[in-house]
Amino acid sequence: MPHPNFIELLNRKGFYVERFDCSHNRIATTFVARPKTGRMPIDNLALPAELAAGWLPGADGLRWTTAKRAALPASILPTSGTICLGNYAAMTLPLTIKADDRTLASVTLAPSQRVEIAFDLRGAHALWLECETWSPKALGMSADDRVLGVAVHEIVSH
Repeated sequence: MPHPNFIELLNRKGFYVERFDCSHNRIATTFVARPKTGRMPIDNLALPAELAAGWLPGADGLRWTTAKRAALPASILPTSGTICLGNYAAMTLPLTIKADDRTLASVTLAPSQRVEIAFDLRGAHALWLECETWSPKALGMSADDRVLGVAVHEIVSH
């Protein structure tokens, strides 16, 4: 992994960084910096190590939260935008979105419901997603025993 200060510098200069592990070579990893404008895919977004624990690795164009409280640092996000989320549990899922301790939205997502929630991070250090966790196996949906929260599809800059 490149030096964390390098990624932080790119974030401060208006870029987000994606990480791609090369499947044919276990030691090769590519990092791509893109401007924080338009649509930002979430699945390969490089997260700081201290916040990555609340997230599963990205796959299939989305990234799951895996803790009751997961954060995206403001430094890697646009100042304002929309976060696109989905509930794929076979139950309703209460969700709260916060900029630090300031509540931006509280919604209850129905099964299979997708929403877009606007955010403004001026003065905030992180965008927090708070929701209950669940397991597809525990709900009898599949043999998948991962602990999941809400699925994040993308972030759109405003």
